[in-house]
Amino acid sequence: MDRTDGTLSTPDGPGGTTRGGASTGQPIRVAIVDDHELVRSGIRNALGLSDDIVVTGEAGDGLAALDLLARSPVDVLLLDLHMPRMDGFACLDAVASRYPDVRVVVLTVDEDPEVVATVIRRGAAAYVPKFVRPGDLAALVRQVVSGAVVVGGPILTGAVSGAQPPEAPPKEPHGLTQRELEVLKLVAQGKSNAEIARELFVTPKTVKYHLTGIFSKLGVHNRTEAAAHALSHGLVHAGSMEDKKPSDR
Repeated sequence: MDRTDGTLSTPDGPGGTTRGGASTGQPIRVAIVDDHELVRSGIRNALGLSDDIVVTGEAGDGLAALDLLARSPVDVLLLDLHMPRMDGFACLDAVASRYPDVRVVVLTVDEDPEVVATVIRRGAAAYVPKFVRPGDLAALVRQVVSGAVVVGGPILTGAVSGAQPPEAPPKEPHGLTQRELEVLKLVAQGKSNAEIARELFVTPKTVKYHLTGIFSKLGVHNRTEAAAHALSHGLVHAGSMEDKKPSDR
């Protein structure tokens, strides 16, 4: 059962800090961080088929994950991005700072290249879509423990040991990335987050993530101000502002 702070009890108490894996003969210790219990259960069951991997703990948000890491050594952290209290981005930053030996695998529904570049640049060892086959998950865990950087999963794109994190997408003179500019143009057309997500083949949460960056870079506070700024600075054409309709935030 989940504790009230979002952390699940760990089957093993705090142990040594030596990383598990084939080279040590010790099982690889994995923690699962996702706010959906059904997802955690599925991942736990998939990894439970491997004798060399043990799930030592689970958490329902980033803060609970940090509490878990403080109490029980972990080799690999499977991390969702969109969670309450502390999301995966903030948790990733904290783990990279406090627990640099922990290999973080971002396991999410987002496939936006810009988000991929961001999490790898911020210290993730892998970025894998949640539709990865259960049988491939254990292989991925072994790869990241060996030092590989994985983007897309071992079956989709392979892993290259010692690979350099991908560079961030180039920014335009106005400070927005190409994807942020695409989102801004659709906002100016009056499209809702759900409509933008469908058009760009991302999730609504990813759209909100981009909007946060857009607002910050343009120095605006809402969609209307962002659209007006885009029009006045020539980022969108006047025709893009026509036929605006209510949109969600």
